[in-house]
Amino acid sequence: MSVFGLAASVLSGCVDDIKEPGGSLVVSPTEFNNVKGTGETLTINVESDLYWSVYAQDSDGKTVSWIEFDKTAGMGSDQILATVKPSASERSCEIIIQADGSDVRAVVKVSQGKGTGEVAEGYEMPVYDIFDNKNDDDVSAGPANGFIDGNVFLFNNGMTITRLGGESAMAYEWKNTYYEIVLNTTGWDAEGAAWEVKIPVATALSGRYRLLMASRSGAGIDWNVLYSNNGETYTDTGVTYSTTAGSRWKTLFFEIGGENAVQAGGTLYLKFVPSAAVAADTYVTFESGLLLTGEYPEPAQLPEVGGKVLYTCGFDNCNTGAPYTLPVGYIQSATGSFDGTEYGMKTSGTVVSMFGSIRLGTASASATVTLPGMELLGDGTADVKVSFKSVLYQSSDYKSATEGKATSATEVRIAEGQGTVENGVVDGLNNETFVEKTVIVRGINKDTQIQIGSYADGADHRFYIDDIVVEVEGEISYPEVVERSISEVISEYGAGLQTGGSAEIDRNIKVAATVVSDYHGGNIEDGIVVVQDDAAGIAVSVAGAESFAAGDKVEMSLAGGKITRDAGYTLTLAEGSVNVIASGEEVVARTVPVASIKESENMYVAIENCQVSDTDLGKTWSGSTMMENTSKQSFSVNVAGDAAFAGSQVPSLSGTVCGIVRGGAVCPRNAEDLSGLVLDRFGEEGVELMEPVVNIINIPAGSAAAVADNLAIENNTLTFGGSGRSVAGAKIELVGGTAAPDMKVGWQNKTNYFNNFIDVTYEGDGAYLLLSTPVSEEISGKTQVVFSLSSTTAAVRGTSWNIFWSKDGTDWTATETTYNNVNRTEASASAAANSFTMQNSTAVGITQSQFTVSAADRIQAGETIYFKIEPAEKGLAGTLRFAFGFYISSATIVNTVMPDGDNVLAANNFETCAFGPDYMIGTIGYMAVVSNNTDAYSGSYLPAGWSAVSGNVRCGYAFFGTASGTGFGVTTPALTKIEEGTADIKVHFKACLYEAANGKQAINGIVVEVAEGEGTVGELVWKTDPTSDYFGWHECSVTVSGATAATRVFIGAGSQSGDKRFFLDDVIVTK
Repeated sequence: MSVFGLAASVLSGCVDDIKEPGGSLVVSPTEFNNVKGTGETLTINVESDLYWSVYAQDSDGKTVSWIEFDKTAGMGSDQILATVKPSASERSCEIIIQADGSDVRAVVKVSQGKGTGEVAEGYEMPVYDIFDNKNDDDVSAGPANGFIDGNVFLFNNGMTITRLGGESAMAYEWKNTYYEIVLNTTGWDAEGAAWEVKIPVATALSGRYRLLMASRSGAGIDWNVLYSNNGETYTDTGVTYSTTAGSRWKTLFFEIGGENAVQAGGTLYLKFVPSAAVAADTYVTFESGLLLTGEYPEPAQLPEVGGKVLYTCGFDNCNTGAPYTLPVGYIQSATGSFDGTEYGMKTSGTVVSMFGSIRLGTASASATVTLPGMELLGDGTADVKVSFKSVLYQSSDYKSATEGKATSATEVRIAEGQGTVENGVVDGLNNETFVEKTVIVRGINKDTQIQIGSYADGADHRFYIDDIVVEVEGEISYPEVVERSISEVISEYGAGLQTGGSAEIDRNIKVAATVVSDYHGGNIEDGIVVVQDDAAGIAVSVAGAESFAAGDKVEMSLAGGKITRDAGYTLTLAEGSVNVIASGEEVVARTVPVASIKESENMYVAIENCQVSDTDLGKTWSGSTMMENTSKQSFSVNVAGDAAFAGSQVPSLSGTVCGIVRGGAVCPRNAEDLSGLVLDRFGEEGVELMEPVVNIINIPAGSAAAVADNLAIENNTLTFGGSGRSVAGAKIELVGGTAAPDMKVGWQNKTNYFNNFIDVTYEGDGAYLLLSTPVSEEISGKTQVVFSLSSTTAAVRGTSWNIFWSKDGTDWTATETTYNNVNRTEASASAAANSFTMQNSTAVGITQSQFTVSAADRIQAGETIYFKIEPAEKGLAGTLRFAFGFYISSATIVNTVMPDGDNVLAANNFETCAFGPDYMIGTIGYMAVVSNNTDAYSGSYLPAGWSAVSGNVRCGYAFFGTASGTGFGVTTPALTKIEEGTADIKVHFKACLYEAANGKQAINGIVVEVAEGEGTVGELVWKTDPTSDYFGWHECSVTVSGATAATRVFIGAGSQSGDKRFFLDDVIVTK
């Protein structure tokens, strides 16, 4: 037994009335057992005729500070009030009342239990507790709902926040105002220093969770987050965050699961550990309290969109901040950014994301959200009721009944389109709970955009909104006649049909389309005419089909007809339902890859770089003929035995085949559709691509004047000398005209050595620019010339110019397809043929014109190829600016054949990207790096299920990003071939980092992330360092473990700062 224990037992067994001559000292009671852990005030009665003093000591005789007395000395009989402070653990001591100048004393034994709180069964979800003051005018009075014991804060409800390591105590303080409470600590240099939060829970925890907390520090500190279900073995969540003296709010997402799940009635331990040493004098705060929720709000119970329900929004993906209805004080001020595009909304003013709702406005400025058009109305109009829940803002400044309370009403308006709002100003809202409100809007259509915002007369404009529903009131009214595209008709009437099924068309629908079939070619069924619009094609069974010619613009009346699903779709219409409204429209085949043929049913397509397969060499065009592309992907060309062109020999050469896709095969309309097979046959190695012929105007970096070092100019002829990237004897000439020779080299400014040009005066009809260059190897096949031509003269800008090529400079052939800033799509470039519109600057003046050099007209090594560029109109005069130089390269794109099989989960070789300057040629200045002359990599360019952000098509690959952007790249479709459970997968791709024309190089900011579903991404493994070559492909692979059928993988730019632009090709995901 200890000395302290022995003394206690002796004293408790005697009467404390020890007396000395002339004095006595008696106290009662002599023992206080189980003093409340939350603290308590004890009363000790003293009977004496002596002077005395009082103090408390522990078993080692040391004075304790956790008991405070209302007096420390007295005389005679009196009463002592002893206040025992709250405790996080059990403890005991003795209170000594000592007579002055003698050995007479009395002892009171005190034992205190630990402060376990009043709610022993634990917290329900969502878990929260906040620091609440006893006195909001005096924070030194301490918390009302907990207490501090040394370096532990104990909430009365059972949660504790502990500063582990060292003996430094925490202080309960306010930051700026009474509701910004912080636990302030120092001594973070101690071994094992960390925050530990202990939360008893009433419900089991397993899954994804979100912790909202606040913390700051006197210096920048990075923290790691761990959790435990026993307080001993901790699991690293992989989540980190940083603290500084600035931003306080931290939203942390992490997973609890497996054997580390927390059982109902158990305890969740969270530990926040500095990742590096912290200076002793650095303060760290834990502020306001904390809130633990699921990763996302519970999904709103809203009606399903469809029928009369036009739009719903429950803000289910808004997972920042706190639910407004929770009493979490200043935690309510935590918000996140809100991207309305996810919900089809546009926003104006300050709109922030909360947990399951959004907040609009500020104390002095209003804000709005505008809903998307109601597309489900189609061509109809309707009255609708707009329902939503709303509550007005209340700040944490709750001292005053009116302070911090928003008073503005909410208003429903029409932002765009037609409609009339009835009683749009919504009042009757409060500052405590969401109230459901409904507003009627009359006479809207699909283009109407409804807006919800704060009413302009309010003093404080802040309010919350949730659970928006737009629903038809009554019936939808439709017009007598509606216009539809082919795709819309298929979507409305045919999408749900099984093969062989049909549906009646019960509305008066008009469709405008262009006839693409050629009845007289004989390769189309009797009674069928095939039409298409910009997006889709369809077969039409109608009497008099033989009277329609390719290029006829027709209007079709579908009322009373039917649509049938076969390999594609067929409309059966009554005689007289198809009427020609114009003739002679140009019909241009749409270039598609072999893999997309079956998706192009009833479309007029072109398949490039193909030839008859070896097995069908020597056949005639009759029945099915197997063709193949350079990747050995095969397809069928079908020619009816009685077609007008049947029986002719199938060429052994390669080239382009055109036709209408019928039953998954390409069906040429006539002999002309087969006339593009004029190139050399390719072998097992595919097409042998020519080495690019490059002629670039070079002004050495650092030059004081615009003087090129690889060319000479005489009169209006520029001749390259062969140094740098140029070919000796290549020329740029202005031929003819009446202007005096004035060709000269210039630059945009002397820091842009890459932006070089020549200026020359154009004047006199018949003048033209002539480009020529000797070639060192044979040119045959699909070829392109790329240059930049613009004008500084207003009268010349916007005029039309034509391009021709020649092998002798005498006999000229028009080029076939021309891209520039105006003709940015395949369709527009094909329609432009050999023409382009003169632009106003060198960047947008970049022009790419393609043509075919047949096997018979091939240009031999050592010969010269020529290009003539002339205006399509007369009377032009002004300055022409020919920038950068020009290059010639193959226009044939050879795509990697993607693997197939059950182990291939997703693949994309970007074969739909068929145009754009080829960056991989190397340092050719602006011609290779400018991207605004190509179409966005989106829509029909994307394979099914893929999505992309900020991409542009290039020739067989795609370019992504902007100089300061982030988050751009591609996302795979869901990996549905993972049928059950999880799988470890491998992601492969090729990438090339971007180098700007001025030589500035992008950083390697490429990341692979799980965009949706489950999975953990490993370390990226590059075969070669992507910064080692900025004009070459670098292969990369990474393992994603634990992927599921719902997993989607993102490949793109991460969040680090810097230019992260890159090129991407050949993405393959395997298991």
